[in-house]
Amino acid sequence: MGYPISAEIHRILEDLGHLRTAARALLDEASPGARDEWRRFEDRFPSDVEIRRGFITLSKPELEEMWSKVRRFRDILAAGRRRGPKPSRGGTDRAQSDGGGGGDASPAVLSTDVQLDIGVARQE
Repeated sequence: MGYPISAEIHRILEDLGHLRTAARALLDEASPGARDEWRRFEDRFPSDVEIRRGFITLSKPELEEMWSKVRRFRDILAAGRRRGPKPSRGGTDRAQSDGGGGGDASPAVLSTDVQLDIGVARQE
C-alpha cells in the first residue's frame, strides 16, 4: 500500500533528508555497532523511486516517528563528538534512554545507546 505525498509529508521528508545528511556526517566517529544500527535504520527510509512516484510505504505517523528517531540518533552522535572519546566503564554507565543529557554518550558505548527500534512496519 502506498501513501500519497502531501505537502506536509513532503516537508517531513525534506527535513528527514537534512537530518539524514547530518547523521551520516557523524558516522565516521561512531562505534561499529552504531554504524550497523544506522545502516539497518536507513534501509527503512523511503526510496528515491517512491518519492518520485509520489507514493511512499510509510504513513505520516511512521514518518514522524522516523524523524524523531533520526533526530535523536544525530543528537547522540553529535554529543559524543563534542565530549570526545571517554574510556569505557564496562558498559555500566549508559546514556539515558530518552536521549536526555547527563549520560555517557561516548563513541565507545554508542552501539548500545543508539537503539532506534527500527521495526517500523513497511507495507509491501
